[in-house]
Amino acid sequence: KALTSILNMVQPIRANGAELHRSVPAKKWCVTRADLQQFRKIVMASVASNKITPTDQDQFSLEDNEIGPCVHTICQQLIQPLTAEVGGMSW
Repeated sequence: KALTSILNMVQPIRANGAELHRSVPAKKWCVTRADLQQFRKIVMASVASNKITPTDQDQFSLEDNEIGPCVHTICQQLIQPLTAEVGGMSW
């Protein structure tokens, strides 16, 4: 349920992640500026809605719009649960 609003923002295609990793050549893996901008909005929305929260290892300020959360926190609290939900592929 916590991932529903994020899934709505991303609108991922559900697929078999393991198969995609085997079949999509590395030269086709890319990240665009628009991808990064969307990702920043998703992270900010996730922090604002307490889907990403500070941890003992990452005590970022919820009010700081420039620093934090760290990549480890984002991976644990956003990327891993979200990608698992839609089939296990990479972000």
